[in-house]
Amino acid sequence: MISVNPQAIFRMEKQINSDRIQPDKAKPMVDYQTAVESRLTQIERLLQKIKKNFDEDDIHNFRVEVKKLKAVLRLYQLFSADPSIYKFPKNLNKGYKDLGGLREWQIQHEKVCSVCRQAKINKPIKYLDKIHQKTTNCKQKARSSLAKISFLGKNKKRLKLKFPDLQVSDAKERFIHSNLLAVKNLFDQGVQDDDSMHEMRKLLKDIQYILSLTEEKKVRNGGASSFNDIRTVNRKLGDFHDLRVAVQLIDRELRVPHKTQEENKILRAINKQWRKEKEKLKGEALTSCKNLVYAQNA
Repeated sequence: MISVNPQAIFRMEKQINSDRIQPDKAKPMVDYQTAVESRLTQIERLLQKIKKNFDEDDIHNFRVEVKKLKAVLRLYQLFSADPSIYKFPKNLNKGYKDLGGLREWQIQHEKVCSVCRQAKINKPIKYLDKIHQKTTNCKQKARSSLAKISFLGKNKKRLKLKFPDLQVSDAKERFIHSNLLAVKNLFDQGVQDDDSMHEMRKLLKDIQYILSLTEEKKVRNGGASSFNDIRTVNRKLGDFHDLRVAVQLIDRELRVPHKTQEENKILRAINKQWRKEKEKLKGEALTSCKNLVYAQNA
């Protein structure tokens, strides 16, 4: 896969147009410090809830808050002379990834039960048992990594020193432009495989999260049209990604021997159905994404 680095694109533009990056002190700066502290407070609250019952909604919300925090860090990296100081904390990232693995198996269970119900086929009992075991194992792994995350209170103090006001008034706009250009370059290069679509989604998600933090009131009132457009595209890319993972997991299971003939038949029927849906979603997501990006770069 050909990847496009938005930081590299921005730094190239910065070198060419350095006179345009002077601070405009007439414009108000965005309070990213408050946004970061708010994310950490939400993460801490959700961590305590997850440790008790591993509720699916809590896990989803936790991962969203982490992604918002990562988006702010990437924004700072873009404008920092030393991007390395804005690296994401390792222990929090480990918990985030372990919960992501758990979430994949939770979604797989939902999707298997849903497709069996809709297509009126028998449930693959042995595979559902395996999903249950995988879910249990992932919970144990996540519980261990979450127990090591105890830095958040201290980190809030450190971040007050670490996150000065961005001395570029249009930092948000430049960050958004760099990410949109990175997505456009993937289309221009003809790179539209599954991996590149995941990369597109991450770039657009960062835009969505930065807009949600800096235009929170507009978003709540439904007045942020750019945010709503990007969120719509991200939903399609997200649905595609979930189905991609589901197909990968069931492909892996089909390579495992010792299944009954009936179970194997059911799994193949599910796989066929998902692959058909995946190709349809891919076309819809790519079209929506391309229309959005080229309109923004027109």
